[in-house]
Amino acid sequence: PSLADDDAAEKMRVANETLARIALGFDSVRKGHGAESMQVLVDGRPREFGPLLHAIAVKRDGTLPAAALMRNVRERPNAEQRKLLRDGLLDLIARALDLAAEELDDDDLDAVLEETAGYRQRFGL
Repeated sequence: PSLADDDAAEKMRVANETLARIALGFDSVRKGHGAESMQVLVDGRPREFGPLLHAIAVKRDGTLPAAALMRNVRERPNAEQRKLLRDGLLDLIARALDLAAEELDDDDLDAVLEETAGYRQRFGL
């Protein structure tokens, strides 16, 4: 099925809430490190998610601009849109959590994990 606007908006909302919380964890290490880390992850995306994250500039709070994401998604064939958005956002969150596990101390990491727990369920999986 094609990707409905409200479904896309909900997935982006959940992803951005999760990414913002992870970015806060990075900011506990150094102010501004959250957005920088997220941008590095966006720029270093796997090739398959290039169409989704092409020319995306992460916001100061570590979130992604919804309008730019939707523009990128809508440029793809209808049959690809739902999977690209879902899988691309989930991949970005997973890579952000992996980076957090490497860079944050145990207390900060525990806080991030507690506050982001259940994001996959909220994502509709």
